[in-house]
Amino acid sequence: MVDLADIQTKRRILFAIDSLTGGGAERVMVNIANQLEREDFSAQIALTLGSDIRQQVHPDVRVTDLTTARPLALTRPMTSPDALITDQLAALLLRPLASRDDRQAAGAIAGHRRLASHIRVLRRAMLMLGRHVRATQPDVILSFLPLTNLVCLMAKHWYRFDTPVVLSDRNYLSQELATLPWNGLHARAVRAYYPSAAHHVSVSHPAATDLTDSYAISPDSITTIYNGVDAAALNQQAQASLDIGASSEEIRLVAVGRLHRQKGFDVLISALARLTTPNWRLWLLGSGDEETALRAQAAQLGVEDRIDFIGFDANPWRWMARADLFVLSSRWEGLPNVLLEALALGLPVVACDCPSGPAEILQGGRWGQLVENDSVEALSIELDNLIANRDLRHRLAEQSVVRAKDFAMETMVDNYANLLSEVCKAS
Repeated sequence: MVDLADIQTKRRILFAIDSLTGGGAERVMVNIANQLEREDFSAQIALTLGSDIRQQVHPDVRVTDLTTARPLALTRPMTSPDALITDQLAALLLRPLASRDDRQAAGAIAGHRRLASHIRVLRRAMLMLGRHVRATQPDVILSFLPLTNLVCLMAKHWYRFDTPVVLSDRNYLSQELATLPWNGLHARAVRAYYPSAAHHVSVSHPAATDLTDSYAISPDSITTIYNGVDAAALNQQAQASLDIGASSEEIRLVAVGRLHRQKGFDVLISALARLTTPNWRLWLLGSGDEETALRAQAAQLGVEDRIDFIGFDANPWRWMARADLFVLSSRWEGLPNVLLEALALGLPVVACDCPSGPAEILQGGRWGQLVENDSVEALSIELDNLIANRDLRHRLAEQSVVRAKDFAMETMVDNYANLLSEVCKAS
């Protein structure tokens, strides 16, 4: 007689994320969802906080925008954000903190309109996600990014569903949370809720250590899975047409990312202004709140005519493939996808040795140039060196292609598939 327990069933995976913008975390999630073996897994994606979709999702991966429906619990009109700070909501957010006698947090919530509005968004997302989980009955939830991670764990706490939740943090979490409004409250919420996750995924070993040291997550519940890169697909997309004007003798630098303090583009612009080599141009791809300030900085330092603010491009690889040098100036990362992509495209790279990722990817400088983090002087010296040294750029470019093979997309997807299967079996 066949034991029904031995029959392999298709695992239903619910991916949860803020939205599907053009960021690295979003690309990683979509790559996993798109490439999981369909014989073993069915995948769906839930957007918790935004409707933006800039990623190419496989047709058989359903995307549900939870921000467009109205949860039953919020059908009564609310006259002001403060009306949302009910005893029930405060209890939901602060119940796990009660043992720490953190009553001041409740008072801070009640007295802050912007915080009340923020909590309203999170509460709504929590209610919608909980209802969605009850309706679809996934076998496991894989959640990306801190706010959605908290939404998933609060929903599990509130609705008491049994579905295990796996959290994937894409950044060096303590640094990322420090940039959020009300970072103290977010950090306390992480310490309260994160231990209830079935498992955690970090993208680098220092990021895993940060989870343990900063938030008391047991090392036994953390698995480090490197981001993967599909070199063949990137190189194919990089061949897309692009009009960059007439060829010149300028050395073309490229940097890619949100125009946000994390990415350190202010450091990069200051470093460029100190260069002694005159024949360079920077393509800066990305959009964000700091664009006005960065443009003003470039103008003040007299380099505005050498920096092209390209904006967001769904295909940044066509720019990267036509550049001579890739620069990562971030103050902190998790495991930067764009650095892996630059390696896969055969670019020589220079990166700030930020926590975490670049040193792990480049193995302390073996596969690319590492410079002191957040140092204008160190970055400027190395850029001068690379711009002036064609042979060094050529040697680093050859090494880049070799190193990129260690971060194959198939390896990443297989590692996630194995972890999700193990979590399902244990639940």
